[in-house]
Amino acid sequence: VMQRYTRRWLATQSADRAAAADALYRRQSAAAVTLQRCARGLLARREAASRRDATLMLQAHYRGGKARAAASRRRNAAVTLQAVFRGRRERVTVIAPKVAARARMTAAGAVVRSGVNVSAAAAAKSKAEDRVRAAMERMKQQHSSANGGPAVGGNSGDNTAAA
Repeated sequence: VMQRYTRRWLATQSADRAAAADALYRRQSAAAVTLQRCARGLLARREAASRRDATLMLQAHYRGGKARAAASRRRNAAVTLQAVFRGRRERVTVIAPKVAARARMTAAGAVVRSGVNVSAAAAAKSKAEDRVRAAMERMKQQHSSANGGPAVGGNSGDNTAAA
């Protein structure tokens, strides 16, 4: 009888140990799955953050390039406008008076060289001055219309005192 109780007790102990070992295995397996899940989630979040950062960097570079190109176009347009304005101003204020003086000198020189009488020379000079005056007025009007206002300065086209 004693032997039977001992064997039964050993069998229950063995079953209890097996159940405990099985429970321990299940707990350890569940813990390992939880750790793997957390590690994979962490790696996935890091990868997503890395891709997001790379995407943002690409977008920033692209947008910066577009902004620099637009600024360059605006700067080139401003430089072109300034060059046009300064060239026009130069033609109106510097070149036109030189052309007028050259025309007056040519008219006077032509009279002396050709030996034309004084009244014909005066008529030619007057005609040349009228042409120069008209050209100067046209240039001033073009200049004032380009600037959006009346011409500033000048002597209203009266060049007879300078001759």
